[in-house]
Amino acid sequence: DVSTETGKRVAEAFHLVTVPAFIFGSAVKETEFYTQAEPLFREENNQLVFDMNMIGMPIGRYLVAPETGEGDITLGNAEAPVTLVVFSDFQCQYCKEYHVTYKKLLAEYGDRLHLVWKHLPLPIHPQAEKAAEAAQCAAAQNQFMPYADTLFDRQAEWGKAGGERRFKDYAWRIRGLDAKAFARCLDEKVS
Repeated sequence: DVSTETGKRVAEAFHLVTVPAFIFGSAVKETEFYTQAEPLFREENNQLVFDMNMIGMPIGRYLVAPETGEGDITLGNAEAPVTLVVFSDFQCQYCKEYHVTYKKLLAEYGDRLHLVWKHLPLPIHPQAEKAAEAAQCAAAQNQFMPYADTLFDRQAEWGKAGGERRFKDYAWRIRGLDAKAFARCLDEKVS
């Protein structure tokens, strides 16, 4: 319980910024669970931290507000009284469902909401990092949301091995997006 003194000390010792999070002794390395989920653990203070956020589980609470910066994609009014920070993975089904929700929030609250998008491609989604790179190329032309819509709508197409070849094709379908400049941007990220 992070509201107790012990909980606060544990959160600080393990640099936890969200809960729930789980801390295991080294014996967890001998389990099948660890074998399957090893990339989701980080070792600290001779123990292993398993952050539920890394597998796309909902965050119960932030202990530290997420930082936002220049490289983040922002939508809405930067001076709005409310900032919503979205951590998302284009290959995640739950993220796809949540995408509809924050689009409704942006439409409903207009200038009273500032949305900051942070890419969080999970290691269990092999195409997600390339999708995030493609979305960055669309964002460079102020076409992030239409491209994000396309990625989520067509998740089943590009989510398979080799599916990243479709990213350039999608750019041609988005009004206002210079597909040639998009392709150059994407090629630069790959090389």
